[in-house]
Amino acid sequence: MLLHAQLFGSFKLFNTAATGDPITLPSRSAAKTLLAYLLLHRHKTHNRSQLAFLLAPDSSEERARRILSQALWQLRQTIPALLVQTDGDQIRIHVDAPLRVDVDTFTALIAPHLSSQLTNAGAVALQQAVALYHGELLDGFYDDWIFLRREQLRES
Repeated sequence: MLLHAQLFGSFKLFNTAATGDPITLPSRSAAKTLLAYLLLHRHKTHNRSQLAFLLAPDSSEERARRILSQALWQLRQTIPALLVQTDGDQIRIHVDAPLRVDVDTFTALIAPHLSSQLTNAGAVALQQAVALYHGELLDGFYDDWIFLRREQLRES
Protein backbone atom coordinates (compact mmCIF):
# COMPACT_ATOMS: atom_id res chain seq x y z
CA MET A 1 0.00 0.00 0.00
CA LEU A 2 1.30 3.45 -0.92
CA LEU A 3 -0.41 6.48 0.53
CA HIS A 4 -0.36 9.90 -1.06
CA ALA A 5 -1.20 12.95 1.04
CA GLN A 6 -2.40 16.04 -0.81
CA LEU A 7 -1.91 19.06 1.42
CA PHE A 8 -2.12 21.69 -1.33
CA GLY A 9 -5.71 22.74 -1.89
CA SER A 10 -8.27 20.50 -0.25
CA PHE A 11 -6.72 18.04 2.20
CA LYS A 12 -6.95 14.51 0.80
CA LEU A 13 -5.33 11.17 1.48
CA PHE A 14 -5.21 8.53 -1.27
CA ASN A 15 -4.36 4.84 -1.31
CA THR A 16 -2.58 4.83 -4.67
CA ALA A 17 -1.91 1.08 -4.59
CA ALA A 18 -5.64 0.34 -4.57
CA THR A 19 -8.21 2.25 -6.59
CA GLY A 20 -6.59 5.63 -6.11
CA ASP A 21 -9.79 6.89 -4.52
CA PRO A 22 -9.53 9.21 -1.54
CA ILE A 23 -9.53 7.65 1.91
CA THR A 24 -12.34 9.06 4.00
CA LEU A 25 -10.76 11.48 6.44
CA PRO A 26 -12.05 11.87 9.99
CA SER A 27 -15.18 13.95 10.31
CA ARG A 28 -14.02 15.88 13.38
CA SER A 29 -11.91 18.92 12.70
CA ALA A 30 -9.49 18.15 15.58
CA ALA A 31 -8.65 14.77 14.04
CA LYS A 32 -8.17 16.31 10.58
CA THR A 33 -6.03 19.08 12.02
CA LEU A 34 -3.92 16.56 13.94
CA LEU A 35 -3.39 14.41 10.86
CA ALA A 36 -2.53 17.42 8.68
CA TYR A 37 -0.04 18.70 11.26
CA LEU A 38 1.61 15.29 11.63
CA LEU A 39 1.87 14.86 7.86
CA LEU A 40 3.35 18.33 7.39
CA HIS A 41 5.88 17.61 10.16
CA ARG A 42 6.23 13.90 9.50
CA HIS A 43 9.96 13.67 10.16
CA LYS A 44 9.59 14.84 13.75
CA THR A 45 8.34 13.23 16.93
CA HIS A 46 5.84 15.30 18.92
CA ASN A 47 4.86 15.07 22.55
CA ARG A 48 1.24 14.85 23.61
CA SER A 49 1.28 18.15 25.52
CA GLN A 50 2.48 20.05 22.46
CA LEU A 51 -0.16 18.48 20.23
CA ALA A 52 -2.92 18.94 22.80
CA PHE A 53 -2.10 22.65 23.03
CA LEU A 54 -2.03 22.85 19.23
CA LEU A 55 -5.54 21.39 18.98
CA ALA A 56 -7.07 23.32 21.87
CA PRO A 57 -4.92 26.33 22.76
CA ASP A 58 -7.63 28.03 24.83
CA SER A 59 -8.65 24.96 26.84
CA SER A 60 -7.42 23.58 30.11
CA GLU A 61 -4.66 20.99 29.85
CA GLU A 62 -7.07 18.24 30.86
CA ARG A 63 -9.63 19.22 28.20
CA ALA A 64 -6.92 19.65 25.54
CA ARG A 65 -5.55 16.17 26.29
CA ARG A 66 -9.07 14.73 26.05
CA ILE A 67 -9.51 16.40 22.64
CA LEU A 68 -6.18 14.92 21.53
CA SER A 69 -7.18 11.45 22.74
CA GLN A 70 -10.48 11.66 20.88
CA ALA A 71 -8.69 12.84 17.73
CA LEU A 72 -6.24 9.93 17.93
CA TRP A 73 -9.11 7.49 18.44
CA GLN A 74 -10.90 8.83 15.38
CA LEU A 75 -7.72 8.65 13.29
CA ARG A 76 -7.32 4.99 14.24
CA GLN A 77 -10.89 4.36 13.08
CA THR A 78 -10.54 6.04 9.68
CA ILE A 79 -6.98 5.84 8.33
CA PRO A 80 -4.56 2.95 7.73
CA ALA A 81 -3.45 1.55 11.08
CA LEU A 82 0.30 1.98 10.77
CA LEU A 83 0.30 5.60 9.66
CA VAL A 84 0.19 7.27 13.09
CA GLN A 85 2.52 5.81 15.70
CA THR A 86 2.10 6.46 19.42
CA ASP A 87 4.63 5.46 22.03
CA GLY A 88 3.86 6.70 25.50
CA ASP A 89 3.98 10.47 25.36
CA GLN A 90 5.34 10.53 21.79
CA ILE A 91 3.30 10.74 18.57
CA ARG A 92 4.55 10.74 15.00
CA ILE A 93 3.90 9.53 11.50
CA HIS A 94 5.38 6.04 11.34
CA VAL A 95 8.95 6.26 10.00
CA ASP A 96 8.44 3.38 7.57
CA ALA A 97 4.97 4.39 6.41
CA PRO A 98 4.69 4.03 2.64
CA LEU A 99 3.81 7.65 2.17
CA ARG A 100 4.30 10.44 -0.35
CA VAL A 101 3.39 13.99 0.64
CA ASP A 102 2.90 16.59 -2.10
CA VAL A 103 4.52 19.36 -0.04
CA ASP A 104 7.70 17.29 0.37
CA THR A 105 7.82 16.57 -3.37
CA PHE A 106 7.17 20.23 -4.19
CA THR A 107 9.97 21.38 -1.87
CA ALA A 108 12.42 18.79 -3.24
CA LEU A 109 11.67 19.86 -6.82
CA ILE A 110 12.18 23.59 -6.28
CA ALA A 111 15.00 23.64 -3.69
CA PRO A 112 17.93 22.94 -6.06
CA HIS A 113 16.80 25.66 -8.48
CA LEU A 114 16.12 28.57 -6.15
CA SER A 115 19.65 29.94 -6.09
CA SER A 116 21.13 28.68 -9.33
CA GLN A 117 20.83 29.58 -12.96
CA LEU A 118 17.86 27.80 -14.50
CA THR A 119 18.68 24.90 -16.82
CA ASN A 120 16.34 22.84 -18.98
CA ALA A 121 16.20 20.17 -16.26
CA GLY A 122 15.48 22.87 -13.72
CA ALA A 123 12.63 24.21 -15.83
CA VAL A 124 11.11 20.73 -16.03
CA ALA A 125 11.41 20.30 -12.24
CA LEU A 126 9.75 23.66 -11.64
CA GLN A 127 6.90 22.75 -14.01
CA GLN A 128 6.40 19.52 -12.05
CA ALA A 129 6.36 21.51 -8.81
CA VAL A 130 3.78 23.94 -10.18
CA ALA A 131 1.58 20.99 -11.20
CA LEU A 132 1.54 19.84 -7.55
CA TYR A 133 0.35 23.23 -6.30
CA HIS A 134 -3.43 22.66 -6.39
CA GLY A 135 -4.11 25.66 -4.16
CA GLU A 136 -3.10 27.12 -0.84
CA LEU A 137 -1.53 24.79 1.69
CA LEU A 138 -4.40 23.12 3.58
CA ASP A 139 -7.01 25.42 2.10
CA GLY A 140 -9.82 25.87 4.59
CA PHE A 141 -7.61 25.36 7.66
CA TYR A 142 -7.32 28.49 9.80
CA ASP A 143 -5.12 27.31 12.65
CA ASP A 144 -2.31 29.67 13.65
CA TRP A 145 0.43 27.09 12.97
CA ILE A 146 -0.40 26.90 9.27
CA PHE A 147 -0.15 30.56 8.24
CA LEU A 148 3.66 30.95 8.18
CA ARG A 149 4.24 27.68 6.29
CA ARG A 150 1.44 28.54 3.85
CA GLU A 151 3.08 31.90 3.11
CA GLN A 152 6.53 30.32 2.70
CA LEU A 153 5.24 27.82 0.15
CA ARG A 154 3.21 30.46 -1.69
CA GLU A 155 6.31 32.58 -2.17
CA SER A 156 8.54 29.65 -3.27
